[in-house]
Amino acid sequence: RKETPTKDRQKRTRVITPSKTNIKLNLQIDATPNGQVQLLIDPEAGDLIKANGSGSLKLVYNNQEDIKLYGNYVLSKGIYHFTLQNVIRKDFKIKEGSTIVWNGSPFTPDININAYYSLSASLLDILDESMLTDLKRSTVPVNCLLNLTGDLTKPNIKFDIELPSNNDELERRVKNVISSEEMMNREIMYLLTSINLS
Repeated sequence: RKETPTKDRQKRTRVITPSKTNIKLNLQIDATPNGQVQLLIDPEAGDLIKANGSGSLKLVYNNQEDIKLYGNYVLSKGIYHFTLQNVIRKDFKIKEGSTIVWNGSPFTPDININAYYSLSASLLDILDESMLTDLKRSTVPVNCLLNLTGDLTKPNIKFDIELPSNNDELERRVKNVISSEEMMNREIMYLLTSINLS
């Protein structure tokens, strides 16, 4: 008996060739204060900027490269959620005129953020009692000032103190006592961690 040869089954393979289509996208964005920007500075600690502002931004995209973002964004209001080792968690109010500048990467803009946290503090914690004889009360309003500059992901941080309702002479006395950056940092940390400052 003659056997009928069997037919080999050929597997069909589908070859997918890369698309040669080059997608390019240029978006001009006119940001208004109605929208809010949120920027995460430290994902682990939770440091965060939430702000409203305005500016002209340009977003550039093509499927061969990463997204690019360019432009200046000027803040009109907002908060900077500041944390330190899970001990300090304070919302600093951002001053009008602070800026965020994108020069390509959407994730690493240059920032210049000025913010403040208001509280009441006793000047006896800073100055000698003999330097306060001309004051009716030693407990006064104090603004803890914060300035963030440079790369969003690793900003330079600088602190300062402002006495908004007092004369320049008293503020000068305070600045003379807190005469170094290290002393200023310690004083700000003390003010922010104290529960009862009066």
